[in-house]
Amino acid sequence: MQRQLPADLILRKHGYPLDLGEGEMKTVLAQAELLCAKWVA
Repeated sequence: MQRQLPADLILRKHGYPLDLGEGEMKTVLAQAELLCAKWVA
């Protein structure tokens, strides 16, 4: 079983800038949640 990582660590690992504004970060996380929901459906 793979350990769940905090979103900021995953974003940093893949080179996403963590200096995004609050709104932009929420958008990125919302898109990731939708994509993951499609994977498990």
